[in-house]
Amino acid sequence: MMGLRRGALGIALCAMVAGCHGPVRVPLLGVGPLRVGDPTLYDDVLGAARAAGHPPLHADAEHGRFEVRASSDPTRETTFVVQCSRDGFVTVTPEGRRVIRNGDTFEVTPEVRREWAELVIAIERTVPETP
Repeated sequence: MMGLRRGALGIALCAMVAGCHGPVRVPLLGVGPLRVGDPTLYDDVLGAARAAGHPPLHADAEHGRFEVRASSDPTRETTFVVQCSRDGFVTVTPEGRRVIRNGDTFEVTPEVRREWAELVIAIERTVPETP
């Protein structure tokens, strides 16, 4: 279980430091499994996002999903969609006009990539594996 969490953290850290100019390609980022079948996972992840400075724009607790604004996008058009699944995984996906998706890879600005990775790391570090 820790291997997957460390793997996600490693991908996030690589995404933060790789490349400095123009759009960068980043694989889908997330963490888990954290707590399989635990209904409190969503609330804990939402709390971690808030604590990291990302209050939700839209929240759908029934489907384990919420959306936050990417403050690193000066146009304020990019958001991050956070999805908590019943199998304990949490994925964070960028969306917006300036995001290009190609399967499970995304092209984003270096600033959005850095903020995206920081949000994933904040969730990974803040949300415990057990409640």
